[in-house]
Amino acid sequence: MKIDFRLINICLISMIFYIICKTSNYWLSILNRCIDIVTPIFLGFFLAYILNPIIVYFEKMKIKRFIGIIIIIVLLFIICFILILFIFPILSKQFFNCAIYVIKIIETNHINLFNANILKLVNKSIDLASESIIILVSCFYFLIDFPHIKKLFKDYIYYKSKKLYCYFSLLNNELHKYIKSFLLISVISFFEYTFFYTLLGHPYALLLGILSSLSNFVPVVGGLFVQIFAIILSFNISKHMGITVLAITIILGIVDAYIINPLVYGKSSQISPLIIIISIFLFGELFGFIGIVFALPIAIVIMHTYKFFHKDAYV
Repeated sequence: MKIDFRLINICLISMIFYIICKTSNYWLSILNRCIDIVTPIFLGFFLAYILNPIIVYFEKMKIKRFIGIIIIIVLLFIICFILILFIFPILSKQFFNCAIYVIKIIETNHINLFNANILKLVNKSIDLASESIIILVSCFYFLIDFPHIKKLFKDYIYYKSKKLYCYFSLLNNELHKYIKSFLLISVISFFEYTFFYTLLGHPYALLLGILSSLSNFVPVVGGLFVQIFAIILSFNISKHMGITVLAITIILGIVDAYIINPLVYGKSSQISPLIIIISIFLFGELFGFIGIVFALPIAIVIMHTYKFFHKDAYV
């Protein structure tokens, strides 16, 4: 009698999947705790990964790495100081006015709920501040040791497999292209929407401009929610304001989708909107907000991994 190993494998995989689902309450809590611990370190490394090309550029200009890192830190502090001194007062005023206005629109009083959760808000703020410090400190040390980390990784991978080295080089180039394009798109979105809302005389121009810029962290869906919010808010201010914002949103959406985004991103990392939406919901469900933020980079890695090995299989 011939044994059907394929059927046995399917049964074993089904059994393993069933056990994983049934024990998810136990291992998911441990996994989530591990993710909470590792996330600040990972974000520190990711921030170092973003800033490292700037440090490399400084090194090409004969500026020592440590001095370049100090320059970056000083520039970041200057930018934060300018934001706090000039932009934050305007933004905070618009934010609180907008919050009060939204409460009036939905005709619901959330003040008691807010007071009941002040302690939670304070604890969350303390956690956020401590995590930010860990991210910045780890980023600083990662930047100092980045050449050694890169060399160690390169030597190990190249020694193991030249093909694997080519694969990681491809991912590195694609992720660098994505990060540069993403930052440029975010800056363009901020100035674009802030300019038009200010020109229109919108009372929450700066707030909506910042939200439009931050919405790029959640591709496709984020921008849609922000613009719907802006339109509803504007219609409640006045009918004329609502119609004008609706028209501007449609026009800028077309300009972004068909002119600015293709020019900035090019053809290298173009991914189907359906894949982006699936990635956002999938990684958001698994890892929360962090998963949503990193959904598109992960989708880019998966897409290029498939292309690299699929193409290699048919060479």
